[in-house]
Amino acid sequence: MIENQNQDLVSFTGGYQGTTNVRTLKMLYSLKKHKFISPFKTSGDRVVGDIEYRVFPSDYLVLAAWKQRERYEFRVSLIRISKETTDNLKSVNIFFNHESYVNDSQVALDFVQAMPGYHFIRHESLFKKIYSEKDTAILMKFLELYDGQEFSEEGETE
Repeated sequence: MIENQNQDLVSFTGGYQGTTNVRTLKMLYSLKKHKFISPFKTSGDRVVGDIEYRVFPSDYLVLAAWKQRERYEFRVSLIRISKETTDNLKSVNIFFNHESYVNDSQVALDFVQAMPGYHFIRHESLFKKIYSEKDTAILMKFLELYDGQEFSEEGETE
């Protein structure tokens, strides 16, 4: 019976990088459980690695962030994972210099603060935290309202 359950699972890959000038993080978030999904396997070291997920076909959020020097690019995407494909349903990009720019969403703020440091992994604590339905709803509402758009902290302050 366990073998049959494993056949229903689908692989998805995230990752991290914490080098001198570039920091990246890409993780999968469960809409049903209101938490970041614990990986099936993580490969790599303190600098760069892949996060492999084995999940059931469903809709998920992918949170991805890139930091180069003091500038962040943050993307929230709603995806549908099936046995055949992974479809991007909605996506929003945000560019900013200060973490406080995303503090309307506790999920987004925690994620951005978990970016790898220089040769230092910081995102593992995210797997233990469970968010409220309200926290997840903030991200979903944001995606509904602004699908396909980009926001810039600098553009709003000019």
